[in-house]
Amino acid sequence: MNKELNVLKTTGLINKSDYEFLKEHKENFEKRLKTRSIFRSKFEMEASVLNKDIHPTPDSKYWQAIGEQIVQLQELITLSFENGKHEADRELMEAEIEELEENLLDTNDNKKYQEKKILAKIKKKKIEIEQNKFGDILQKKTAKERMREVMEWEEIIQKLEPQLKHGSEDFGLHHPERYLKRYKLRMENLNIVDSEARENVVSHYKNFSEHPDNKELMSRLSMDNKVLENDPDNTKRILPEPGHKVLERPGPNDTCSKEYKDEDEMLKSEKVVSEFFKRATNKVLVGTPHRLKEDRNASNLHLLQIPAGMSAMAEEPFGFPVADARNFIVEKAIKDQFEYLFFIDDDLIIPKNTLVTLMNHLKNGYDVASGFYYRKYFPLESCSMIEDDKNRPDRVNFEIGETFDDVLVMCSGCTLFKTEIFRKINPPWYKEIFVKGKIQVTEDTYISQQIRNVETPVETILDTGIQCIHVDKDKGIFYGHSDIVQDNKILEKYRDDYAI
Repeated sequence: MNKELNVLKTTGLINKSDYEFLKEHKENFEKRLKTRSIFRSKFEMEASVLNKDIHPTPDSKYWQAIGEQIVQLQELITLSFENGKHEADRELMEAEIEELEENLLDTNDNKKYQEKKILAKIKKKKIEIEQNKFGDILQKKTAKERMREVMEWEEIIQKLEPQLKHGSEDFGLHHPERYLKRYKLRMENLNIVDSEARENVVSHYKNFSEHPDNKELMSRLSMDNKVLENDPDNTKRILPEPGHKVLERPGPNDTCSKEYKDEDEMLKSEKVVSEFFKRATNKVLVGTPHRLKEDRNASNLHLLQIPAGMSAMAEEPFGFPVADARNFIVEKAIKDQFEYLFFIDDDLIIPKNTLVTLMNHLKNGYDVASGFYYRKYFPLESCSMIEDDKNRPDRVNFEIGETFDDVLVMCSGCTLFKTEIFRKINPPWYKEIFVKGKIQVTEDTYISQQIRNVETPVETILDTGIQCIHVDKDKGIFYGHSDIVQDNKILEKYRDDYAI
């Protein structure tokens, strides 16, 4: 790299001390030039390029891998042509230098300017040759990287080929299954998709599901999806012996189940049920503020587990500033005599058992219990704050499952309150405070300090076992613990734990 660095010394682009620094670290730069990656690692190839959301079947992964490999091979061949032209250019410039040097011998003392011009041309050609040689080094590095990716794609292809369902001769045969399963996965995440994209997803899924080539596949998918996904060969499915009569689903007149048009009709018709429903129950109000009417909940509230013996009702005001929306919900909880108030923000994906877990904390003596989530930026930082050993605000460092009492700032986005707490505080319970247009105190910080100033101590707890995922709906980014969210997706082994 001496020659390459020398050009920096001769051109005067950098000062002497900077040049000495580069020269001193020359060996490091040489090593890094060789080892740095230009293209994707094998992990990125498998986890990102072949991700399940885009390529849900082995066939679709196989054909994508082939496409990626061939592109790299084509670029490698093109690069070889370019390298050949580079070499020819270098030979041509060397010949031009020889010609200029011969012309230099023919100049006389009366034509000093001609000698000067020839010397300048020779200098320029020599610099162009060195630049050409440096370009050759970069081309060889690129060629090596492209060759690496070609070989790694080959390893991936060899692993996928035995799993092919539709063969390796006609890439179009796998398309019906590929696109149906792709949009089936997107339909499962429909609640966190914006309205315009949602319409597109539904339209595509409808078209692919109704395509004649998917008739058999749709029939199989309508069975037990989990059995099909976890056991594609159906080796775990118990089938009746030949000649055994399979029981069919009973008709509406042959079953002991009964459906009513509404709750009033049910209570009038079912005496036993009516007696049970006359009992008073603990009520929890689930409050979800929305900025716009069109805003959707990232969590599917229908999947939220309601604590046993309790009834729940949702209140979803829209068009308010966040603090005003929360105050509106608190007023409703107090007025309608809800024993508990659970705030869940519409940009959080929460575990299904969140409400049950938080309620257990309240049953064990706490007044307020909160789940954990991160702020919407990287590197990740906790939304809630605790006090350090000098009573200063500090972010929460934890092992999943660890709990913290007497939290300094408890974010309301996933928090369960005993409603009686708000009766001890003068409204407004929530407030945002700005100075010169810049927010100084968020509504979460304000209510947390209100609670800490209540005359009778309020017991609070933060449970990091409730790992929520903060969603940037505009950018489509998931902010969650690295053990749970990877490559901007919830790991498969945790998906069933979340209300999505």
